[in-house]
Amino acid sequence: MFFMSNKKEFRSEQFILNAFSQLNEFRSKAPYHDFEYYDSLITVGQFHPLFQRLHDYFPETRSVLDWGCGNGHISVHLINSGHHVASYSLQPVPSCFSSFNLEQKSRHEFTQGDYNDPVSLPYASNSFDAVISCGVLEHVREGGGDELKSLQEIKRILKPGGVFICVAFPNKFSYIQNLNVLLFGWKLRKIPYTVKYHKYTYSKKQVFELCSAAGLEVIDYRRYGFLPRNIFRRFPESMRRSERVARTINRVDWYLEKVFRFFCTSHLFVAKKP
Repeated sequence: MFFMSNKKEFRSEQFILNAFSQLNEFRSKAPYHDFEYYDSLITVGQFHPLFQRLHDYFPETRSVLDWGCGNGHISVHLINSGHHVASYSLQPVPSCFSSFNLEQKSRHEFTQGDYNDPVSLPYASNSFDAVISCGVLEHVREGGGDELKSLQEIKRILKPGGVFICVAFPNKFSYIQNLNVLLFGWKLRKIPYTVKYHKYTYSKKQVFELCSAAGLEVIDYRRYGFLPRNIFRRFPESMRRSERVARTINRVDWYLEKVFRFFCTSHLFVAKKP
């Protein structure tokens, strides 16, 4: 039973392998690209729930907003999957986008937001089939925003029937989160943004309440991620990039998720606009 996991999770490993290969190819062309998670196949495995949902909900070309695109790795994966992608960030344009070829550039646009207005999005209503949040929604309050107002703005720009896919949304009961609060909370208590641990965390009830208040219907939900994946970046390169090692750790993590789901690191939810 230890190595039992559902077929969907096994399939998601191929999406991870594809993304790992694609993004490392980008990095080989321009080593200054910052793909901090993609130096380890084990670490990048934390994105398997997102890549699986992208495949499940969007098997065909769609218009997708990568909200808070960071260093651009999710946008690159979306572009390589054939979608039309808008990347939005309060930070400057990620360097990796300069490596897109002409056809990829025709399906991509980047917009830099305004730090003085962290909620409003510069897109027309009913613009996107999907909006992706990968470790973004929990940080809006740190920049003077508000989670509910951001969700209401996301609902505005989604097409009817469009979905908001949110991953890496911190679980209030995560053992890793609470251990880091014990270790670093007093020292970092006056810093108003996330360092070592998330300043804002959420229960399952709060996830559903936020979505309901924004007029979005949760159609998919799970807690995930029990192992602290980033520590595996310290492994020797041969282990970090080993498919066999990554598969073993994936299966251990998936098993622990099922047994200790209440204490997992993150929430994943998909919310639909009526």
